Amino acid sequence: EELEQDPRLNQPVSSLKVGRNDPCICGSGKKFKKCCG
Repeated sequence: EELEQDPRLNQPVSSLKVGRNDPCICGSGKKFKKCCG
């Protein structure tokens, strides 16, 4: 039985709607531009 995957995991980070000053999507609590951006 296949588990449903989050479709966002299959997209490049740049395609996600994360502002450069928004909290990073990795969950570090840092701003995206200072972390994974």
